[in-house]
Amino acid sequence: GTGKTVLAIKNAKESVSEGKKTAVFCYNLLLAKELNKHFENADIKPEYVGSFTDYLEGLVKKHTDFDFKSITDPGKFYKEDLPMLALEALEKEPVKFDKIIVDEAQDLMLPDYLDLYDSVIKGGLKKGKWYFFGDFNLQTIYNRGISFESVTELLEDRANFALFNLTINCRNTPPIQKEMNKIVGVEIKKKKKNDALPSVK
Repeated sequence: GTGKTVLAIKNAKESVSEGKKTAVFCYNLLLAKELNKHFENADIKPEYVGSFTDYLEGLVKKHTDFDFKSITDPGKFYKEDLPMLALEALEKEPVKFDKIIVDEAQDLMLPDYLDLYDSVIKGGLKKGKWYFFGDFNLQTIYNRGISFESVTELLEDRANFALFNLTINCRNTPPIQKEMNKIVGVEIKKKKKNDALPSVK
């Protein structure tokens, strides 16, 4: 609720308006659909907006003869096999974005995925332009043993980057909680939140 997706969308629109070949990746298919609604105007639509795994599957289908019906272990496939197949596909037809933006980064920070990001950005992770938006504490839905510290260590080995923390929860403010309490008739107690935030309109 700190505005990560809002910032990702704004960043992408600015990038496209500057003429940069941009990709916006996420993990969740529902979020992918929602993100696309923000880019209905062709003038501000990035080269790609959607699920990173969908993007990789598209590369594999286009450049390999892999039979997706042969998948018996989806967990292993998405963690190990798909990245390897996608790297093979990229060798046949390299893709280079001027910038990539990853929302829900906490679900897309496997080491093999970092190799793929490195492959599709001009200049790679060390010299290229990339923004990862994620919550590694409260939104790690798919527990892969990934923590903020482990991700930072992974990136330090292969990238130059700066960290920025968003600390104000704009979605679940006390005024919003009070309004929801009235609507649903349930008392939800606040926990260390700022009462000075704007009221619900």
